[in-house]
Amino acid sequence: MIMELQNQEKRIIISNIDNNEYEIDRYCPHTGADLKDTPITDCRYVVCPRHGWKFDLFNKGICKESHDATINVIKCIKKNII
Repeated sequence: MIMELQNQEKRIIISNIDNNEYEIDRYCPHTGADLKDTPITDCRYVVCPRHGWKFDLFNKGICKESHDATINVIKCIKKNII
């Protein structure tokens, strides 16, 4: 997995998850924890390092523990260059 910073470091791009890239908020909406080096579990959940909240990459970044919290996931579209 590769993480890159985007947009003045407020967003992160996560690569190599199901052969795609996802752009997410860099900080957890719960307590502001930095998600830059956080683990990804089950190849789909970004896990907050402070309280273990799991954000689903495949469901718009919605948190499993609090459905009103999200990390605003955007699946990046890869362009084929010929």
